[in-house]
Amino acid sequence: MSVATEAGEPVAATVEEHRVTVSLVCSGVPRGAQIRRQVDVVRLHRSAGRVTRSERVPATALPLLVAGSQDVAGQVADSLFGDPTIRFAAGHGTLRWQSAAITMTRRPRAIVRLETSAGPALVGGYGTVADVLRDRVDDWARLLAEPLLPRDRAPGAWPRLPIVVRPPVAAALLVGVRWVLGSPAASRLDQRRVLPRLTLTDRPLAHDVGEPDDAGQPAMPWDLVRGGVVATAPRDGPTGLPAGRVVWHHDERRPVSARVFDLELAGPPGWPDADPQEEALELVECVERVRTYQPDGWMRLVCVARVHPGGRPFLVGVTGRPLSLLRAVVGATGEATSLHTEHSVRTPSLVLPSAQSLERSTDAQLTSL
Repeated sequence: MSVATEAGEPVAATVEEHRVTVSLVCSGVPRGAQIRRQVDVVRLHRSAGRVTRSERVPATALPLLVAGSQDVAGQVADSLFGDPTIRFAAGHGTLRWQSAAITMTRRPRAIVRLETSAGPALVGGYGTVADVLRDRVDDWARLLAEPLLPRDRAPGAWPRLPIVVRPPVAAALLVGVRWVLGSPAASRLDQRRVLPRLTLTDRPLAHDVGEPDDAGQPAMPWDLVRGGVVATAPRDGPTGLPAGRVVWHHDERRPVSARVFDLELAGPPGWPDADPQEEALELVECVERVRTYQPDGWMRLVCVARVHPGGRPFLVGVTGRPLSLLRAVVGATGEATSLHTEHSVRTPSLVLPSAQSLERSTDAQLTSL
């Protein structure tokens, strides 16, 4: 388990800022956990609101700030791993804890890596992390109450069924869309209606709304898609990076785009509720594999799927371009749900045509594994 906290304290207004990272690396042993602690203090220099350079300084230079960060890290770790309902970590059966990372910026975030009979999976939470993680672990426990079916027992009719993409899988799709629409190449899509009448909003995570990012631009929410029309991210002139989403990378000595996102998908009033009334293929959870988003622009997911209602789970591979998959959405169903792993995403379930229809009309494929 690794635990990290980050805090900022202005030292001289608009000139210097200290960021402290305290990492607690925990490894389980038969008689308890061993903890290794690491402290990293970086001093940032701002000019006209922009971070221009940085250097590491000794932790002893800021004893009160470092001590406070260590205390908060320990409290969050205790709240999660001291909770007896989370002690599945040392459990047995088809669900086991493998590792965990807790990161503190302005609010705690936890990511736990689970070992399941379907493969490794990530679950996460913000705020009251123990409560959020307990709910997500319960989701996996219910899904895996029975062992996954072998490949030759996947229902033969599933490629002809409409697809319901539940929020954990929809979240992975939307992160892929965000990577595409956040790239400079997406400028060719600006102001073009290329998606259904939905809205995808990007909110800042590395900085609070309204405060300057590390390029001096205010961190504000903006819509990547408005009613199906792409609105590419505003750019910071000197860096060319998305405005309000710039963070300083000390080891690279340069500003970079924030690599974590806070996204929300919504439709206009009357966006069709298209939940199939008969059988449907549900894509329920994502199983972690080597790489989800490929350099060639394709997204490859391994999903735990089942035929709704009442079907037992099996594995389905999803391959396609994120925009093509989102373009195929015909509606939504259910309440919006917040999901957290590396990113924070709020989305309802999405409804797509059958796997056979997708393969004929888009460059997307679903295959049983």
